[in-house]
Amino acid sequence: MKSTTLEDKLKNLFVFFFDLYFLALFIEIIISFLLEKFTFYGTNFYKNDYVATSLIRSKINFYIGILIVSLRNLVFKGKYTLRGVMKLEIIDKNNKTPNKWILTIRDFINYRLLPLNVLLILIFNKTIGDYIFKTLVVSKKNS
Repeated sequence: MKSTTLEDKLKNLFVFFFDLYFLALFIEIIISFLLEKFTFYGTNFYKNDYVATSLIRSKINFYIGILIVSLRNLVFKGKYTLRGVMKLEIIDKNNKTPNKWILTIRDFINYRLLPLNVLLILIFNKTIGDYIFKTLVVSKKNS
């Protein structure tokens, strides 16, 4: 059953932003600290060019953060805390939870294409990853 109410769209958008900003931000803060701690102070990738080094570290940090947030699906298979609290689930065209690798790749694509996905969630309650893997975020049925 398709879920297209405004409430479900807003829930989906909230979970999307929570995952991206709060979980990824927390992970990225830890990674930034570790990158700074375990590289020699003043050591730069590009001949003492601090700006270039900062850009490289921020890109590394960004992709590691998104990768870790995406990989949580390998452990939880799309059923992690906030999605459960909001009573949302990801289903495929057969109304079953998709493979954990599909969920992981779907999340990585979704977070990488953030601005477009926000618009798509508000209009269609689907993201690019949902269109590619034929999934949908719906409210759990009360049984």
